[in-house]
This record gives sequence, structure tokens and C-alpha cells, in this order.
Amino acid sequence: MKNPAISLSKTLIALFVGLVLCAPALASTPPSFLWQNEFSGDVSFWQMNGTSIADYNYIDTVTNPDWEIVGTADLFRNGNLDAIWQNNATGDIVYWELNNGSLVNSGFLDTVSDTRWKIVATADLFRNGDTDLIWQNRSTGDIVYWEYDGTTLVDYGYIDTVNDLNWRIVGTGDLFRNGDTDLIFENSATGDIVYWELNGVRLVDYGDIDTVNDLNWNIVGVTDLFGNGNANLIFQNNSTGDIVYWEMGGSTISNYGFIDTVSDTDWKIESVH
Repeated sequence: MKNPAISLSKTLIALFVGLVLCAPALASTPPSFLWQNEFSGDVSFWQMNGTSIADYNYIDTVTNPDWEIVGTADLFRNGNLDAIWQNNATGDIVYWELNNGSLVNSGFLDTVSDTRWKIVATADLFRNGDTDLIWQNRSTGDIVYWEYDGTTLVDYGYIDTVNDLNWRIVGTGDLFRNGDTDLIFENSATGDIVYWELNGVRLVDYGDIDTVNDLNWNIVGVTDLFGNGNANLIFQNNSTGDIVYWEMGGSTISNYGFIDTVSDTDWKIESVH
């Protein structure tokens, strides 16, 4: 493997019960991108049909720059997409419930006073329909999960630790179509991309995907653009605004292509469903 810096052990530590975090799957909806403008705070929505934009609209404006979209889920299992927000200054976590890109409800989830903890992805680790928020500590590299039933925190635990802080979780998917959650990592210094395959919170496999030498390209999420069960890694170029995809067959790139360009690089894809 090209990335021994991850320093993985296949023997996971037992669930970490001493968390200092105040203890903390999406339904079948079309692929979509949630955008946030870093300058204006505008939030918008693209609904995708393959690589074509089937629909788009403005959702709202959030003028406080501390608020950041950190993931999407279906908290209430009603088919509506819920945007998960985290405040980088206060640690507050809230949700927006969206119906076809329109805001229909919102509410509070929790607060984490230690702002080194960042929500980096959502998943359904235990295949029970509950939403799991995946957290990574920017100082320690610890990775944990919070399991939600609606807006109620029902469980939490430790997953593992990544010692090299250049490695960041950038999305989750099911690369091998076996029901296991795969955490996708990207190295901000080298451009290496790897996966961890989890069964629940147990690491069962890991490996390389590829390397992107141009560090202007960043993975912004994982989805299934074509409805064929294959995971697609979505990339955005921070310099040009280009958006492309890699279609995965397991950990192998089976196809790739261009989606669109947004020339105003203040617009960032913050979450992909």
C-alpha cells in the first residue's frame, strides 16, 4: 500500500466509553448536491439525473459564516433530505428538513463544546435505518459515531484513530455493494485516497483507491449518480470550479467523467447525497 501513514490496526479497541463529547441512511431520494456560498452565505440545491442537473433552486441564506453544512441524512425516515449543520464557533448542531430542495422544517440536535470535533460524514453503520453522524477530531485523529433515532441520540462509540492528521474522512459509501459502510479518506498533503470497510464499527478491510496529484481537486462526497449501485466519488476543483466523478467498481475506477463547472469559486459543494 502507498499509505502506511494511516497506521491502522485491524484489531479495534473496545468501544470508547470515556468520550468527552457530552456523549453524543438515507431514504430513496434522487442524487443531489447541497451548495453553500462562502462569501454570501447563500445555500442552493442541485438534483441530479446522471450527470445532468434535473432541477435546482435557492434554499435560504445563512449570514453567520460559522455555520457549515456537514452532511445529509433522512433523520425521520420520511424520504425528505435533512441537511446537518455544525457551528464551528459554538459547537451547536442543527438540521434543516428539505422537500425537493425546499426548507420545510428545522430543529436543534445537540452541542459539542470541544470544537476540535467535526462531523465529517453520515452513514447507517448498523443497517437499522438510524442516522449515524461520523466525527473526526482535528487534533487527535480520533473517529467516533453518534447514532440518532430521529433527533434523539440513542448510542455513541469509538471507531478508531488516525495518527497522521493530513488524513480526513471525506465521505461514506458502499464500494463493494455488500451492505458494509466504507469510509473514504483523502490525504490533504499527498492526494492519496483510501477506504476503510466497516461492519458496524469493526474494521474488516482497508486499501488504496488512487492518488490525485493536483491538490486543487477535493472529494466533496459520495453518491450513486446512475442508480446502478456503484459508488461515485464527486470531486470539485477549488481553482477552476470544475466538477467531475469517478465511478467505482469496488476500489477500482471503472468510469469517470465531467459534470459541470461553477466559475464562481465561492460556491462549494458542502454535501452530496
